[in-house]
Amino acid sequence: MDSLPDLADLIAAAKDKISKIDVDRKVVLTNNKLESLLQKLGAKARLSGDNALLVDGDKGNVYFLSFQEFPRLLALADYVVALRLYEEVLKQVSDSLNIKRTDPSSPFKDAPFGSAKEYEKWTQHGAFSAAIAKLLPNQSDQDRMHLFMSDPVWSGIGWRNDDTKRLDIGKKLNRVDFIEAATYKVGNLVAVASKGRIELIEAFSSAGVEYADLEFEVACNSYAPLVTVPVDPAAKGINCIIYGAPGTGKSHSVDEKINGASCVRTVFHPDMQNSDFIGALKPVMDGQQVTYAFSPGPFARALAKAWKATAEHHYLVIEELNRAPAAAVFGELFQLLDRDVSGKGKYTVDFPSEEFRHWFCKETGQQHDKMALPSNLSIFATMNSADQGVYPLDTAFRRRWQQEYMQIDFGARNVPAEAITLVNGANKTDVGWAEFGSNLNTFLIETLRVAEDRLLGPWFVSSDDLKSGRVPGKILIYLWDDLLRHHGRELVFKDGDKRTYGSLSAAVAGDEEIFSASFLARFQHGSEAGAI
Repeated sequence: MDSLPDLADLIAAAKDKISKIDVDRKVVLTNNKLESLLQKLGAKARLSGDNALLVDGDKGNVYFLSFQEFPRLLALADYVVALRLYEEVLKQVSDSLNIKRTDPSSPFKDAPFGSAKEYEKWTQHGAFSAAIAKLLPNQSDQDRMHLFMSDPVWSGIGWRNDDTKRLDIGKKLNRVDFIEAATYKVGNLVAVASKGRIELIEAFSSAGVEYADLEFEVACNSYAPLVTVPVDPAAKGINCIIYGAPGTGKSHSVDEKINGASCVRTVFHPDMQNSDFIGALKPVMDGQQVTYAFSPGPFARALAKAWKATAEHHYLVIEELNRAPAAAVFGELFQLLDRDVSGKGKYTVDFPSEEFRHWFCKETGQQHDKMALPSNLSIFATMNSADQGVYPLDTAFRRRWQQEYMQIDFGARNVPAEAITLVNGANKTDVGWAEFGSNLNTFLIETLRVAEDRLLGPWFVSSDDLKSGRVPGKILIYLWDDLLRHHGRELVFKDGDKRTYGSLSAAVAGDEEIFSASFLARFQHGSEAGAI
């Protein structure tokens, strides 16, 4: 048996690599390595354009894997290989002790691991130690294996073997998906958007693809905040992504730009497919019979409106653009996003089906052999790049859009003016929402280094949310479950490392003190609401 690597060191190395990834630079994989990777993935994988893979899943679904994800996945490769090695030891220990497994794919499906008390009971008679010693002659390997199996909490606290190293696996060993959970946690991958990633990471390793094989093109600065783009309804068509922290008024900004003009609005979600966006054949009743007819999606409806009324400007609005694999949802429509100086699409594409073409010609009263983007149709999209459950946007897709960043500004007009009552021991202080939100953001940045697009915007809550004077539940749950899920609760909340969310909510309802002394100290002398 090979020597067991130190998982804590591998986690630290992976996180260090991930922290240094420049997301603004287009990722390219050298041709020989790309060919080797495709061979390892087999017939189910194929290229999509020049910067993505399409991989067929086990249940008839398709995974869209942008090359922009490769640096993060390759940074996790050594960790995944190490976990597989630990898993192999688990299987061999399980076999040597004749542990019955109802699920052969899970090495300890029926064993009581994940509980320190149960683990101690199993190890008292020495069977485990003997089995591990036989497989792993080296004492340091034995020690690592015992620590690996005896961790009492696999759901977020993790095992700490000194002041700097910490394992944070995420699932008990008797869960068949503990390797996936461990990898998603270290790589900060959202599980719902990460299907197929473990297989790709392991294909990297078996194909000999390493982080050094990646090449990066010059940064395109597509993520840099740009000046607000004023939109005249009679002006040329544009594609524009409006992004920023939650509560900064992205959707409101779109409404102001549209100013009551013709608009089709949709919301992207993880199950969104190309056929949902464009349209597809669906069963309809024709008298007493069931037949099939083309049912237009939001893109088809917006495009038809623009072609029917060419004297007016029309809008397609996509909320939460990155909650679906956007490039895959657009599919061939990706080609239409390139515009000329008049705002008209530079290129045309074939209709995805003859039924769509017939519907479109009938709807517009014109003959169309190809799809084209007219200059009187603009596409606006909103998103928060740091939100949970989102997909990355590859550079090739994003550079076809103008970018507008929404600043966090608690000094803006119409920010809710209601106050929040802060409890500090026997004292109570009313603090305006703008002051509270601004100070909270500053505290999160200075104390926990929270990224700007994960902070709270001035419209994160409404005046109605603040009427009770208590901290709104939507703020508490966002802090507790999103921002501070893995660390930092004890810095923001009083006894945050011991509380449950239920006890926190009950404390708010009982007008008890909930925030830490260091956070409350920011309000002792007052402060001015600023940009953050």
